[in-house]
Amino acid sequence: MRPVNLLLVAALVGASAAAHAQDGLERFCLPENDAAFGLDLEVDDLGDMHLSRVRRISGDLIYTRVGPDGGLVDEVAERRISIIGTDEIVDTDLALFDGVPHICAYDAREPGLIVASRGADGVWSSEVVQPGLGAGDFCALVWWQNAPAVAFRHGDVLKVAQRTGEDAWAVVQVDAVEGEQVGVEVAAAVVSGRLVIAHRHVEARRLRVTWSPPNGWQTRTVEFNNLATGMRPKVNALPNGRVAITHGVIGANVRAQDTAGRNYRNLTNDDGFLWTHGRVPQDLANGLVTESLDGEWVGGSHGVFVRADGSLVAVARERLRSALFGDRDGLRLYLDLPADPEWAHLEFQDDLRQRHTYLRVSTRPDPFGLPVTAFLDETETLPGMPGGAFACAWRPVDTDGDRVPDTEERRLGTNPEEADTDGDGRPDGQEILEDSTDPRVDDEPRLDMGVPDAAPPVPDMAPPVPDMAPPVPDMAPPVPDMAPPVPDMTPPVPDAAPPVPDAAPPVPDAAPPVPDAAPPVPDAAPPVPDAAPPVPDAAPPVPDAAPPVPDMAAPPRDAAPPPRDMAPPVDMAAVEPDMAGPSDAGQADAGQADAGQADAGQADASQADAGGAGADAATEDGGPDAAAADARPADDALPRADASAADAAPTVDARPAGDAASPDAQGPTSDGAATSPDAAAGTTDPAEGCDCRAAADAPPLPAWLLGAALLLLRRRRRPR
Repeated sequence: MRPVNLLLVAALVGASAAAHAQDGLERFCLPENDAAFGLDLEVDDLGDMHLSRVRRISGDLIYTRVGPDGGLVDEVAERRISIIGTDEIVDTDLALFDGVPHICAYDAREPGLIVASRGADGVWSSEVVQPGLGAGDFCALVWWQNAPAVAFRHGDVLKVAQRTGEDAWAVVQVDAVEGEQVGVEVAAAVVSGRLVIAHRHVEARRLRVTWSPPNGWQTRTVEFNNLATGMRPKVNALPNGRVAITHGVIGANVRAQDTAGRNYRNLTNDDGFLWTHGRVPQDLANGLVTESLDGEWVGGSHGVFVRADGSLVAVARERLRSALFGDRDGLRLYLDLPADPEWAHLEFQDDLRQRHTYLRVSTRPDPFGLPVTAFLDETETLPGMPGGAFACAWRPVDTDGDRVPDTEERRLGTNPEEADTDGDGRPDGQEILEDSTDPRVDDEPRLDMGVPDAAPPVPDMAPPVPDMAPPVPDMAPPVPDMAPPVPDMTPPVPDAAPPVPDAAPPVPDAAPPVPDAAPPVPDAAPPVPDAAPPVPDAAPPVPDAAPPVPDMAAPPRDAAPPPRDMAPPVDMAAVEPDMAGPSDAGQADAGQADAGQADAGQADASQADAGGAGADAATEDGGPDAAAADARPADDALPRADASAADAAPTVDARPAGDAASPDAQGPTSDGAATSPDAAAGTTDPAEGCDCRAAADAPPLPAWLLGAALLLLRRRRRPR
């Protein structure tokens, strides 16, 4: 098997030919010259062309397959069956049985009829059907009674061979005329189960029709207006069990002996195109009818096929050689015979152009019913115009090579320039010819719309079930993901426990400030720092309870006159000069009072327990009496105690209570200076030089306050 690039040749046979070429068809030729003797054509269900032909020089029998994209493959079916110049093979027949090509031909080197077939492995093999000189120089291959059958000429008679087994053929003679030649240019077809054979009687120049039993082989001669009929006949089955036999009229100036052999190059004119038709088998004996399809100068070599509606599509040769009318060559295309005899030229050359002799014309339908025509084009040699004999063909244009002709793509609505219109990965031709799907819609192959085709979606839908199942395990992990928080929450218990020791340190951390705030206290009363931590916790209630102190002082203030008489104002006045001492000393005392506000604050904050504290302090120094004795030895002790008491008084009065300090207490003194802390409890009398009102109005000091004052005095005296 040898792949070859197909040489596409435009129909450059003259402006006339190009002008008459049919839209939607294109012409191409095989590249080999003198390699198309005995040319025959078949077209398969996918539109591929299959050709049988003989190379004149080598004599090989060649099988050629041409694809829709123009690619071709040549294979040698049998070697050297033709002998150039002496016994050249001019006829072969090709048939496709279940897609397998079979070719019948005469083997001139080993005389006899052979049938070559292509195996599944691509290897060709041949069987000898009928040995003998001239056996099978004209043959027709058909499928009949479930086996290959061949109608052929052997000598002067017509025979039929049917295959009965491997290399086994049953041969029978079916027509003969004593002393004359029959079986020339044989053609055959199976119609209504009968094998119908058309062939020519050379001497009578008539068409003969032979058909198969049941009543034995029968033959009838066709007459039409006393014309020479039966040139290159073709047999086709029509609907309703009818047969159509097309054939040409042999010109009157053609000698019989020129039509007996295999050389038709001496023929001059084509004189008519006929068809003979009738029912099978009823009309074969007496009821066949012959009619003219077209007139003169046409009907020699031709090809024809039958459409589904019974109409004929034909391509017939046009040939004229006349000194009066000139020379002309052409191919005519008929699309609706016999109803419409109108035709169009596929090719045409007048007498001013190079001569073309069209031989072995064969026409078959493609899968869409469009004509595909193959022929041997012999051209004469002229100066600057070399001659030759090429196998050529006309076939529908398929721009995108998808096996669907452009004319059909436009009719169907597909894209003639896109092999896969719907983009589903399958060419349009595959969808139409093999898968039976719509090439305009992306779909899956379906042979029909039945239940079997509807069933596949069930397995297609089944996969989603396992696809949906995985989410269940996907959802399960969140459960273990949520479980870890449980152990994660348990650690916080020990994590929360550390704060307990963390919170405990603040207790000692808070305790140090107490000794820091009053380092001397440990000297006088170390227990005080131990009890100090509860004091800040209970301190807030003390200032809230402090306001009752001035409220309780009011009744003594009303009873103040008797104490004024009993009070020792003289002693206080004697001390006053000390209190009115240098401003520096006063400022120092005031500074101490200011500095002692923190202590006074502590004393105010601890008023709830201050009594007990004072008692404890007095007991430490010998009891309350001892505390009083300690307060008397120094002359400045009492004033300093007043000062300490006065230092504490503003702190109490400064709280947001109802009995706030009076404007007089807060006003300026006689010298314009701000009132001293000692004057916060009353108004200073300038005549007496002392705070007599304060002394007279002051209530008796409680023991706890005296104890606190003595303690403060001790603390203040110690630095001295």
